[in-house]
Amino acid sequence: MQLEDYFEFLDPDDIPIKGHRIGIDDVINWFVVSAKRAKALTTNKRII
Repeated sequence: MQLEDYFEFLDPDDIPIKGHRIGIDDVINWFVVSAKRAKALTTNKRII
């Protein structure tokens, strides 16, 4: 398994997933935002 099998290395800042327009940075950002939302949901204990 090589990274080149899954990613196209166009530039140091532009690494899309092969066959898609989405980049690795988009995937990482999605996971970071999702983790922040999950943490906010578990720590926010306000009752409406």
